[in-house]
Amino acid sequence: MLKKSLFYTYFIQIYSALINVLLVPFYLNLLGIEQFGLIGFFTLLQNIMMILDGGISSSISRQTAITKHNSFLFNDFLFIFRKIIISFSFIAIFIFIFTYVMNDYIINTWIKSNINKDVLAISTISMFLVVALKYISGPFSGILIGLEEHTLLSKLNFLFITLKFPMGLVVLYIFGSSVSNYFIYQIFVSIFELSTLFIVAKYKSHIIINKKSIKKEENKSSFKS
Repeated sequence: MLKKSLFYTYFIQIYSALINVLLVPFYLNLLGIEQFGLIGFFTLLQNIMMILDGGISSSISRQTAITKHNSFLFNDFLFIFRKIIISFSFIAIFIFIFTYVMNDYIINTWIKSNINKDVLAISTISMFLVVALKYISGPFSGILIGLEEHTLLSKLNFLFITLKFPMGLVVLYIFGSSVSNYFIYQIFVSIFELSTLFIVAKYKSHIIINKKSIKKEENKSSFKS
């Protein structure tokens, strides 16, 4: 089981690295250097958002692993987890509103590009929205890691990476080589990623709770008999 989990984890890391490197010439050919530079800026934003996480996702993984063997503690943890998600959601909403309000300033001061202003406006708002959605996804991944669902999470990450990068290239071929098309597509992928992680984490958490409840009922029955 451990070997399988390690295999999937390393495979996804290698796959992600290779995909990022191998697809660069194709993206450059379609978008050009200036438009492709926006994707680089987008990658930088995602790394900055990891700092805002502040290790909370890792703490969630640790607490999940500690409390999953006790239904009372696990329920208490899930109550705290909901508060964390609400906090993350408020931060994500603030980021999006800030981007929407300060969009012209970001375009003229941070980016300073000769790309069409409308394309830049759509791309900037879209990329910040994607980053905000990705930020909320972190704690749900943390729960799955704490539940030791490494293999499942690796398979999901494989799907998400494939949708983001190879399929992102396909979208540009089909709908036109404007970087705004790429970022609009990434919004849909991010919504799908967040929804999937939410559903899977909730489902796996309920399994843990139900297992503990069944065991308690069995223990009560055996004690009475």
